[in-house]
Amino acid sequence: MNFGKYFYKSFFDFDQTEIYNRVVDAVMFKDVASRIYQDPDLYNPLWINVSLIFFLSVFTNIASALNFRGEGVFSFNYALVEKGFSTIFGFGIVMPLIFILLFYLFGMDMNIKTGFGIISIYNYSNIFFIFGTIGALIPNWLISFIILIVFAALSVIF
Repeated sequence: MNFGKYFYKSFFDFDQTEIYNRVVDAVMFKDVASRIYQDPDLYNPLWINVSLIFFLSVFTNIASALNFRGEGVFSFNYALVEKGFSTIFGFGIVMPLIFILLFYLFGMDMNIKTGFGIISIYNYSNIFFIFGTIGALIPNWLISFIILIVFAALSVIF
């Protein structure tokens, strides 16, 4: 099997209409998982995770700025971007690989396309966490935590 650029191109070569339809279908809980599994893309999960990292770092810093009571000038915490990147992409790669390993151990026929399909479906479920990041702006930690739990549940239901 040739793993050159033409092999990977099929996982990133989607038009905007298809990407838009997949995102809308994922948010609306339509049967997007079977379509993604049959024709996986890695482009949209990449941007879903990058957007999640962006919103997490921005909203967390806005919340910190709103709660800033110290003397001096508030400064943006860029370390949150690094932590978000390693956490989100770590889970976005490691967790699907664990699922792939478990499926393989239980006798499911695994190939590269199937593996990329599992990675793609798992990372599409992160789209709900983007909406959940708004909870970081709420000063009450209990309400913020409840919002996070709701969107985490939506991600699991996906």
